[in-house]
Amino acid sequence: MRLIDRTWQVVAFFMMLGACGSGGGTGADGGPTGGTRGGGSGGSGGYGMFTVTPEALTFTATQGGPLPPSQSVHVHRDDTYLQFGSSFPQGFPPPWLREDTFAHGDTTSSDFDLVFSIATSDLTPGTYATTYTAQNSQHDTCSAPGSCVPGATVAERTVEMTYVLSAP
Repeated sequence: MRLIDRTWQVVAFFMMLGACGSGGGTGADGGPTGGTRGGGSGGSGGYGMFTVTPEALTFTATQGGPLPPSQSVHVHRDDTYLQFGSSFPQGFPPPWLREDTFAHGDTTSSDFDLVFSIATSDLTPGTYATTYTAQNSQHDTCSAPGSCVPGATVAERTVEMTYVLSAP
């Protein structure tokens, strides 16, 4: 019986410790790290927390006309020990979008900009969209060369990207 009481004390201690929190916000889906969809600015002070500003980019152009100027997403990371990575749903940018800066791996900077630009205006007029996902994750664990387990994602942010191409 005494062991059960002690177990509950330990459980209660860790629950209170977790409730102390980091001051981070919740994302659009109510998740503690900004969620996996819809962005969310998160907060500062927690393990692996980071922000992306802005959380959406919109490019506009006319079919066959000049390309719109490039745009930046600013990343602020509280914990630079973690690996920074990013991805698109297809695994790479869609054909209409260029990722002009590539910040992956052991990015030791706490503040940096990611630059995106439009690749072409020679497409069918319409609205094109994709989601860019940025992640802070733990380092990979390798037991032998070529036998690595990816590190767990600690925090994730999304940036919605839209390209509105109008007819001439």
